[in-house]
Amino acid sequence: MKKGTLKITMLLIAILTIFGITYGNVKNKNSGAIVEDYTVDTGADYIEYDDDYYVNRVNPVDESKTIGINRAKEIALRKVPGANRTHIGEFHLDYEYGRPVYEGSIYYNGWEYEFDIDAVTGKILKWEKDRD
Repeated sequence: MKKGTLKITMLLIAILTIFGITYGNVKNKNSGAIVEDYTVDTGADYIEYDDDYYVNRVNPVDESKTIGINRAKEIALRKVPGANRTHIGEFHLDYEYGRPVYEGSIYYNGWEYEFDIDAVTGKILKWEKDRD
């Protein structure tokens, strides 16, 4: 019984050791902060497809080619009769669906509306309604 317990304990230690080496801590080059990362260096470049990173660094949005934040807010408010600009929560330019979008929310009359509006055409790409 003791040999079996010892073998299981040694196996668990080995697994945890391997996991600890793979898990590791990676230093963020831009901020100097330590961030946890599950990736293992394979020699290939690693690209994180974070929408904000993609918009701001890789493919910046030319805001002169967008409908503008005020027009996007008008489009969203037309879908919620009675709501006005004071009911708008989060609202920002983002990059999703392979294109720039205005992403936002409206809180009105006990409901939460979340939406994405194409920043170039003004077409509503996503519209969700939930009880607040």
